[in-house]
Amino acid sequence: MKRAISLLAFALSGLGLANAQWSDDPDTNNCLMPEDFYTWEPIMLSDGTFYVFADRPDGSVDTIVPYLYRFDKDGNDVWGGPIEITRTLTATWTKTMSHLLVDDEDNAVIVVQNMKSGLAESYTAYKISPEGEFLWPEGGVDLHDGTIPDDQYCAAVQLTQLSDGSYLFTWMGDEIMMQRVSRDGQVQWGEGKAFGSGAYPYAFDAGDGDLLMIYQSSGIMARRLDFEGNDVWPEPVPVFSGELNSNIPLWTYIKVIPMSDGILVGYYAFEGDFHYPAISYIKFDGTHGFAEADQGLRLGFSDYFGFAPALDVDEENNAIYAAWEEYPGVQSISRMVCQKVSLDGELLWDPEGVELMPMLERPVSYQTVSVGPKGSVMIGVMEQYDGDGHGIGAHSPINIHAFLLDANGEFAWADTSKTICNVPSVKYDLTCLPYSDDQWIFLWEDCRADSTISHGDTIRVDSRVDGGWIYGQSINMDGNLGENVFNESRAVARPSAFSVYPNPAKEILTLRLDNAGTYSQPVRVELLNTNGAVLARVYEGRLQPGRNEIEWNRPDGIRNGFYILKSTAGGKTQFAKIILQ
Repeated sequence: MKRAISLLAFALSGLGLANAQWSDDPDTNNCLMPEDFYTWEPIMLSDGTFYVFADRPDGSVDTIVPYLYRFDKDGNDVWGGPIEITRTLTATWTKTMSHLLVDDEDNAVIVVQNMKSGLAESYTAYKISPEGEFLWPEGGVDLHDGTIPDDQYCAAVQLTQLSDGSYLFTWMGDEIMMQRVSRDGQVQWGEGKAFGSGAYPYAFDAGDGDLLMIYQSSGIMARRLDFEGNDVWPEPVPVFSGELNSNIPLWTYIKVIPMSDGILVGYYAFEGDFHYPAISYIKFDGTHGFAEADQGLRLGFSDYFGFAPALDVDEENNAIYAAWEEYPGVQSISRMVCQKVSLDGELLWDPEGVELMPMLERPVSYQTVSVGPKGSVMIGVMEQYDGDGHGIGAHSPINIHAFLLDANGEFAWADTSKTICNVPSVKYDLTCLPYSDDQWIFLWEDCRADSTISHGDTIRVDSRVDGGWIYGQSINMDGNLGENVFNESRAVARPSAFSVYPNPAKEILTLRLDNAGTYSQPVRVELLNTNGAVLARVYEGRLQPGRNEIEWNRPDGIRNGFYILKSTAGGKTQFAKIILQ
């Protein structure tokens, strides 16, 4: 089945003619999806637009229906409504049951959990183009190749794309399971491969035709496999051998981020009853990036209890950023802290971290971290403001705040933080998309449509029945919400995703490349003559999410004249004209 798209709406959005723009008022914000959703997952495309994958009940059928939306950088619905993924019986109502990936061609690859026979759980995958067309066969790709799994359950599904263009699906059942699917939707491993005991697996391309799998098993472990699923290492390597929280499933707090030469893992660890935020850095060759090795690197050394950190990585500037919640033993009182770490494990800010919000008699949580230009970092925080002690998201009104820190840990704005939203309502799942088009976009689940609140001594919020609507808000580098007036005033001259300055240039010039994806990606830039012949390799490395600027010194032997710079990144090729004089 193919999805018909309103071509006029899509064309207008692509030309930037849509009339909606992000709100500049924290009392208003933008409602992107005015329906109740059980779960939702956003991810950005290379052009700064973004998908939202969400699911909600449908009264016409006894099931949960998954949907895919696409929005432009201003929050406009590109397709004029969502794509309905499937109406077959599904169990897709928690974040362990489904997953969304944007591949190297900006397609959405989605996996949902189906109920094939009675209570048997299984996974089906779908691939949808940026124009909204289903690219795989009608009904999706059955990851079990027509069999009905006899596992007690299937959960915690994850998805990644390998360097050959194929897709790897990983989940936990009675054993860790994997399935590989070709770019055109052909199942490669029959009913799937079993990899023994373990829980909450994540797998990533490790280069050289191998992949690295991270999973829980008496701590956190790593296995290196080839693309056929065979072990490369004789034994698994411990990523973290300390104590984790045995009462809470690992997927609720672990953060796993791929890097150019390994995997960064965030969690909170224990010393007796005391717990603190920590990270481990396991490289693709099985060595550790930090001296603490499998004991984990502690991020903050205050006397307060600390939870798992939100993380982002800026490899170009040799930095890892982390933000986490701390409390003195009573969780209704807490503060928010941020830390910067070098890639070799040195804490670069105060040993206790930079305090974003002081210890308040109300909880703060749902922190999100997004790297910005020139080593800056954006942190978003949800703050419960009635102090009733119920905890974040426990039917109490919540504000949202944003903090921008420079590379030295100094606050970029005079008033320290900006209020993203101050509408009194229950909110959940704050997310900040990567920096793109000179802005950050915050998204969250908001129950304001179902909430009744008074601002006096008594505050009441109606119970959350089905879920919240999805709201969004943009914020610029200067802290202004909504429209970026400076950029709009020079819209014709706005830099493209690949540009160079100064132009004309003499000896030194700067390449500007944007990566709107979630992770770093390899890039190669070459200097061509007007006949297309390669004259010099300008740069080869990785692009971090957001704006990247690379300085290039003109080599000897390159004469004055007209040249072409060719950039290849994320499966896309772009060109920029340059005059050397």
